[in-house]
Parts: sequence; C-alpha cells; structure tokens
Amino acid sequence: MKRILLFLISVLIFNLAVADKKNVLVIIGEDDYLTKKTLPYFYEEHLKDQFNFSYAISSNENRHYLNNLDEIEKADLVVLSIWRMALSEKQFNQIDNYIKSVKPLLVLKTSTHGFSLRPTHEVPANSKQWPGFDEEILGCKYDGHYSSAYSTDVTFDPKNKTSKLVSGLKGFNCRSWLYKVKPLADDANVLMWGKTNEGEAQPVTWTRKNKFGGEVLVTTLGHSEDFLSKDFQEFFYRSIFCLLKEDIPKNQFEEKLFGNYLEDNFPFYTTTLDARLKDNKFISNNLTSRAIVLKPGLNYNVAFDPDLLRVALIWKGDGISNKSMAAGSYNLAYRSRKSKGGELHLPVAIGDTLLAMNPVPGLEMKDSTWKDPRKPLPWKQQISRGPLDTSIGRFEGIYETMTGPVLSYTFKNIKVKESWKSFQKESMDILERKVKIDSRDEKVIFHLGQFLGEVIEGSSTKI
Repeated sequence: MKRILLFLISVLIFNLAVADKKNVLVIIGEDDYLTKKTLPYFYEEHLKDQFNFSYAISSNENRHYLNNLDEIEKADLVVLSIWRMALSEKQFNQIDNYIKSVKPLLVLKTSTHGFSLRPTHEVPANSKQWPGFDEEILGCKYDGHYSSAYSTDVTFDPKNKTSKLVSGLKGFNCRSWLYKVKPLADDANVLMWGKTNEGEAQPVTWTRKNKFGGEVLVTTLGHSEDFLSKDFQEFFYRSIFCLLKEDIPKNQFEEKLFGNYLEDNFPFYTTTLDARLKDNKFISNNLTSRAIVLKPGLNYNVAFDPDLLRVALIWKGDGISNKSMAAGSYNLAYRSRKSKGGELHLPVAIGDTLLAMNPVPGLEMKDSTWKDPRKPLPWKQQISRGPLDTSIGRFEGIYETMTGPVLSYTFKNIKVKESWKSFQKESMDILERKVKIDSRDEKVIFHLGQFLGEVIEGSSTKI
C-alpha cells in the first residue's frame, strides 16, 4: 500500500512539474533557411527541460496549411518562421486571435513578409493574406534585401547594450543577408544593427509593443548557419526566457558545432561548380565537374577547369552554396540530407558573376574556333565529357608558393604555369592573372572568357 501511495505521489509531482512549464509553439512555413531542422534541434539541445515545445509545420502537400496549429490555443509564446503564406480563414483567425491576446511573439527572418504573396504567386482559394503585417505588428517596412552574396556584420546598439537579451555579447558575423526594413516604428527599440558590403546599415533585431499591446521581438537573422555563432545562439536562448518573463539560466554555447567546409585561410578548394546561366543563351552549358577554385583575395573567386584548362568562372562573393553531400555534411542543418541525383542540384557560385566561359579549351593555336574537341557522350543530357586528349593538353597539378598557388599544365607540349592575385590600386580592385609559357614561335591564344555573349581573347607569342 505504501509503495502504491508513493508511486501515485511521484506521478502527481511529475504531472504538476510538466503543467508548470510554459508552452511554446513554433510555427514553421519556410524551406530556404531550414528552420524545420535548426529550431527543433536548438530547443531539444538547450530548452527542453524548461519549456514544453510543440510545432505547427507547413504541410508537404499544401505549403499554405499548417499542421497542428490548434496547439496555438494553449501557447504562452509563439515563434514564427514563415515565408509568404496565404492561410485558410480558420488558420488565419487562429494566429490573429493569438496576436490580439497580448501574448508575446518572436519573429524570425522571412516572417517580416510572411503573410503576403508575390503578384506572380497563385493564391489558394478562400485564403487570407496580411500584407500590412510588417508595419502593423512588427513595426517595420520590409523592402527586399541586399545581395545574398554577402554575409552581415552585426553590432549592438549602445543605447541598449545592458538589455538582458544582449548584455555581455560581442559583435559577430552571420550568414544572413541584410534585409531592408527601415523606417521602424517610433516605439521600436533597436538591439542590433547589421551592415554588409553594400547599402546602409539596417536594424536586424528590435522589440516593441504591437498595436494590441503584445510584446514582439523581431530579428531578421536566422539563417541555418547563424546558429553556428556562439553569440547568436546565446541571444536566441535568452529571447525565449525574456519573452516568457523567466529568469535566464546560464548556458555554455560553443562557437561552432561543425567546422566550415571551406577553410577560411586555405588558398583554394575543389568542387563541382554549376555556372550555367539560364537567362543567357551564350553561356548555358558552363558546368565544371572538378573545378579548382582559387581565392586570390578581396572576396574574389576564380574557378579553373583542369579538364579543359580554362577559367570557367570569376565571381565576387562568399564562395559556393552547400548543395553537395561533402559541403552539406559540415552544416548542422544539412545533416542527413542526401544530394539529389543528376546534374540539376549542384553547388553554385554565391556572389556577382564577373566573367564566365562555356566548356571550350582555354588555349588554342593559330586560330580561335571556340569549339569543344571532346566527343559527346551517348546520353545527350550529360554535359561533362572528361579531360582533353593528352595530345592536346594535360593538367599537371597545383602547388603552393610563397606568393600563392600556381597551376601547372601543358598544351601542345608547351609548359604553362599561371597564378592569380588581387590587390587595390588607387581605390580600384585589380585582379591579376600571370601566365608563364615556354618560349615558342607559334602563336598561342588564351581564351579569357565570355560574358553576355561577348568573346574576350588574349594572344601571345612569347611570355
């Protein structure tokens, strides 16, 4: 009897403990920033003992429908991470009623335009939108974003550096590109500012009371790679406790849960690179199976194709997308995600394209034909054809020197060595290609590239 009584008491205590936990509903209706993975992982790792979490996630069959949204009726806090949804009247009213209940709201990234479809989007029947959500509730005016080629440097507003949300944190760099959200409402309290390589600084995190009196915390950060930052993790952790008026327990966050696929200080890397320009009929087949990407500095990238001994692409930006199994395995949000088959979903350059070239040899003798001498494969959709015949050319290798990596290859038995560097001169970026070849009397033509259909050539008899 005593054992049964003790068991009942322990069950009662356990149930009371669960009941005392506040309820957090995470609403997720976006795919680009992978919050379907990052948010559950973060909460499971750091917050499961303090709060009860549930999730309302967009349906695979209908992205404008949120499964499990009925949980909002008992939520003490809603975390919103959605992109351009048009909900049914019932689900729209559920969210509207929550906001009017004066309960707190934490808003991430694309939720600034979460209830407003683009004019080109198909509008579901009997659905509702809220195009003024950003101004009415969040206190901002979403007006697009700066280039996704650039990450964002985050600093803290000196007026609010003692706020519980950010005190003791340091500025950090994050992968989220910068949203244009100014002007903010007069009552908005800016906590963080963001600056990128273009445009003016923008608020990236602020608090305010919405027009119904509910507390709102908005951040335009939240890219999957932002969760690798120790300071962003700490801020996000604190935000849950602050919005629920709970004391903030100490927690230890590691700076990076996974290393970067692209080593910051290494001068080159290899990758498949998809540089097919869909809107440009002149450069439509620029796919390199095993590109060597040089990093000469100043955020420039030069992709050399060892099969055709050509410069396939030059761009300025943050490298390549994580659309491969190797790169993806280094990223928390991509764990267990397999690469899709075929040549459709491959790494692409992140940034502004400066020069590109279709798959033709980077050098020719006498006359320039701009033709690929390799035989096509039986399957017409297979763009890659392998290296040039060794009688034409052969890539020998890459080696490091005190001034950077040097590419070594032969063309028609002519030995070629080339290197790249970038520097500034009179406030202008200079990207320099140095080529050294055997002294020959024959004319050698270097194909420097194509851009928007224009052919760029350079020729040399002796260098």
